[in-house]
Amino acid sequence: MSRFIWRYFSLSLCLWMISMMAVGQEVRFTPDKPAQEGIISYQSSDKPSFSLRIMRDSYVYLISFNSQGASQVLFPNSYEVDNYLARGKRLNFPSKAYELSLTGLSGDYYLLLLVSQRPLEQMLSRYMQRYWLLRQVAGADPLELGIPAQELHLHISNNGITTQTTSLPQIAFGLATQTIPVQAVQAVQSTPQNSTTSTNPQNTQIRTSNSR
Repeated sequence: MSRFIWRYFSLSLCLWMISMMAVGQEVRFTPDKPAQEGIISYQSSDKPSFSLRIMRDSYVYLISFNSQGASQVLFPNSYEVDNYLARGKRLNFPSKAYELSLTGLSGDYYLLLLVSQRPLEQMLSRYMQRYWLLRQVAGADPLELGIPAQELHLHISNNGITTQTTSLPQIAFGLATQTIPVQAVQAVQSTPQNSTTSTNPQNTQIRTSNSR
């Protein structure tokens, strides 16, 4: 009997490891610069770009957060309204139609990628808020969101250069459009750590080597 249980446990462990490897290959989110100790460094005059490839047809969302939790939905946007990405297709962000501007910025920022097989417009703000609230809890995983997600940690240094290098229109990175309420942050900071972690076995988290 004990031998049967051991074989069953070994098989379950192998299947779990295979599923985790498959999850890690589901999304490829790559910046134009390598990370150093988990942080990607930019100058405020840089025009950063990122590439994305997914292994299943999905809707894609890119959101930036500053160190105070103010957020901005970068993709989809007025230049790229359609955020549906077919399996295996590469998305280059930003596209050739516009640039991403860091002018005047300095400090730490987080770029969150959310991937869903269904549109998230009705739930997007909730995912954004949960991500930032989890980030305030020591030891919690901010990507414990129940859908595939990745984050990149960016550090921007303001070099004082504001000259626009091309005639392309620009999207200003870090333009806060939503702020997590201070009361919500204070509440989650005082919550015991184990009450913030989801135990749903269907939850999927994908973390890059560039995370925190």
